[in-house]
Amino acid sequence: MAVILVLTSCGILGGAVFWAGNNLDSKARSLHFHLEEAHRLGMPTTLAELQVHIKDPAEDALPDLEKVYALLTAIPTEERAELQMLSRKGMRGRASKTDRQLLYNVIENHPKLFAALKSASQKTACSVPEVETWRHRRLSQFWTTIREGIRLLNAKGVALGQDHDLKGSEAVFRESVNLASHFVAQPSYLQMARRSSAEIELQRCIERVVYANQEKPVEMASFIERFQELFGAMPSAADMMRGEPPLMLEALSDPKRTGLENVPAGDFFAQVGKSGALEIWNRYFRKLPEDPEDLNGAETVLIAMDTEARDTDFYGRYVDGYDGVIPALRDQLARRRLASAAAKYLKTGALDDLPEDPHSAKPLLTKQTARSVILYSVGRDGVDHNAKEREFGPKASPTYDLLFRLPLVKPASQTNGRS
Repeated sequence: MAVILVLTSCGILGGAVFWAGNNLDSKARSLHFHLEEAHRLGMPTTLAELQVHIKDPAEDALPDLEKVYALLTAIPTEERAELQMLSRKGMRGRASKTDRQLLYNVIENHPKLFAALKSASQKTACSVPEVETWRHRRLSQFWTTIREGIRLLNAKGVALGQDHDLKGSEAVFRESVNLASHFVAQPSYLQMARRSSAEIELQRCIERVVYANQEKPVEMASFIERFQELFGAMPSAADMMRGEPPLMLEALSDPKRTGLENVPAGDFFAQVGKSGALEIWNRYFRKLPEDPEDLNGAETVLIAMDTEARDTDFYGRYVDGYDGVIPALRDQLARRRLASAAAKYLKTGALDDLPEDPHSAKPLLTKQTARSVILYSVGRDGVDHNAKEREFGPKASPTYDLLFRLPLVKPASQTNGRS
């Protein structure tokens, strides 16, 4: 009897192992099919396809950015800390006249740094020797260099604008926009998100300049509108996700990263992971809306994709967390709509027919004080905090609204009536 039970148990276990092996084998064999489907959907699937190929070396911004990195890291620690502090204060509109003069002094002390930033901003493309995987140290330095360079330019642009040098301010902000375009040289949601973040920061800086030049409302309206054109079309969620499969597939090909280095048949399980992750990717990517303003539709798809991935063995963590793309896109769209409403108000003095707030699906909100009008979005938490400005620092509140502060402008009808 005991022998029969042992044999039966071995048979059941062997059958289960055989079934699991066949099931996994079918998934691994399907990788080629899913790769072909990804190509039909217009997605790259190899790192080589993500590379930026620059025919004219003179157009490659990488040498300039390497120079920026070398010059930044050569600045003594104390001086660099002061520069970062002045930049933060400038971007947040809290720099005094003395602070602005200190910033100008630092800029004058480092002409090669700002010349290299300007040169990089004038290049039409940017390449890197290796596409970003998720841990590449050199590329982390590369993206950090762009971000820090943009912030230095933004602080300089705000300072010039607050000192009423609007021509100089606009020229510097244009360098900032052009520099941010290098974030999306390789199409990946990580780079797209960085590009969105750079635009959001610059929109806040434009607000500071507009408010500092209250006596020129019509000129400031044009100032805002020129930059909205310069930013170009908003990316859709599909745009942001299009370049992810090569990075995911490359990660699954790295035994150390996948944790399969010491697992028997680890290569086989990596193949299973690739086919499974790509299957999820293809299925949900087909459903992503191409319309950049269809955020609700994209959110539904990405949350479903994320949920399935978390519950799936072998490859879940490689498709995990992509529903976080949507808040960044909502912030970017909210900032654009605030800018559009601000330009209209500066021209007409009217606050009617405000655009929809993508965070609430209701019209943008307004608040009037003795000296200003504030247009605002409720932000990511969807709660109206009565035009509460974002705080910074270790004790900063996590709740805030997205603001565009404007000078008081009399309605055009009143102005025309007096004349």
